[in-house]
Amino acid sequence: MDRVERITSIISLMAHRRVPWRVTELGSELKIDKSSISRILASLERKQWVKKLPNDAYVLGDGILEMSLSVISGIDIRRVSLPYLYELNNQTRETVGLAIRVDFEDIIIDQVESQNSVRHVLSLGVRYPLWSGATGKAILANMEESEIESICSRLKNAGDLILASGVKLNIDKFREELIIIRKQGYAISLGERTPITSAVAAPIFERSKVTGAILATGPLPRFDESVAKNCSRFVIQAAHNISMRLGSSL
Repeated sequence: MDRVERITSIISLMAHRRVPWRVTELGSELKIDKSSISRILASLERKQWVKKLPNDAYVLGDGILEMSLSVISGIDIRRVSLPYLYELNNQTRETVGLAIRVDFEDIIIDQVESQNSVRHVLSLGVRYPLWSGATGKAILANMEESEIESICSRLKNAGDLILASGVKLNIDKFREELIIIRKQGYAISLGERTPITSAVAAPIFERSKVTGAILATGPLPRFDESVAKNCSRFVIQAAHNISMRLGSSL
């Protein structure tokens, strides 16, 4: 049993039998050694997927509930978005994807890959911070002002933040960029999450709240900033169409 299988086994067991679990009990039930269980639980606790009780037993945490609710809400947005993903894929000839917001992060939940032999394939289900990447910035720029300020304050207190390209994030310039993104309706990233790719994304709204983003992405230098800007009109239109189907009046 590899690490991923162990993690899913632990979460599945805790979800089906909603009682506090001790490390030894989980190990005995799943036939996993105590040290491995402890390491996995410590990792899950940091993400708030499990919670450690005063008696050293563990229960599912708020993080896993939040993730579950996001997945459930993401089912509808995925169904609505799929035709527009294919349309955007045909228009741009690049990989396109759909992201949803989860608290102060975003997750790619669907994609249609480019048919080019050299292409960017998105990592589904991975959580990314909103301060990096086109989808993150498109979502963040359209959040409540208080939320934006809260994130920017956290970033200032976090110290140096380095993007995948090796560039250090400048918080003041980043705040100015968010204002521009909100005004123009799309965000572009160049090597922010992976060093040799770029992307353009536009926000998706459900009623009046930003809940996700749609993007087109490709490898550098083919999909450079100029190409990304040219594709922005298609991305914006796709995001608008999805938003309207989700009940947005924006």
